[in-house]
Amino acid sequence: MSQIEAAHKGTLFLDDADRLPLPAQSRLMQLLDDGMLRGRFAGTGRPIDIKIITSCRSELLLAVREGRFREDLYYRLDIARLVLPPLRDRKADLPLLFGHFVQEALPNATATWPDMTEGVRRRLVDHDWPGNARELKSFAVRFALGLLETPAIEGDPAPTLSLSERARMYEESVIREVLIRCKGDVATAVHDLKLPRKTFYDKLTRHGIDIRHFRRK
Repeated sequence: MSQIEAAHKGTLFLDDADRLPLPAQSRLMQLLDDGMLRGRFAGTGRPIDIKIITSCRSELLLAVREGRFREDLYYRLDIARLVLPPLRDRKADLPLLFGHFVQEALPNATATWPDMTEGVRRRLVDHDWPGNARELKSFAVRFALGLLETPAIEGDPAPTLSLSERARMYEESVIREVLIRCKGDVATAVHDLKLPRKTFYDKLTRHGIDIRHFRRK
């Protein structure tokens, strides 16, 4: 209840909506029907004005067919749908996401990153990340806290990417790592990468890297 009240005049995000218990689904459906938030035993309530965004690990319609999710609620929520591919299909996003999670896990914004070892780089490039963002975030937090176990990293299955694909992703990960560290400062990035400025910009274009995403206002 408190999260819904706090989201009044704003947006409520429901993570893993396919796992929402049926009683909670009923209360949510009632809220969407009349816009009133009621307590468990209260007959009256207070008006609530919210937008709802949900995420699902599995196809929500399957949960409806299995009786785990209300059909009427499904159609109320299924207005606009965004399908996000798994991390294994968008590995170009890995360095930026990894950097974001590491920065979040550091004790303060100016804290120094641990050294990026070859094992960590290889893990980012080769691993399929079946747990998607949650698994990547856990890995990034352990990296930031210096808790990674080298044998676990080096014990990953053999890579399935070609040599040229591995080289491209490795280069991109290094560039993104440097840009995260220097917060998008070109002079620092060029110095750290030991690249001519033109070559640096050519590589940004080749990898589709927008340097503005790394600059903090």
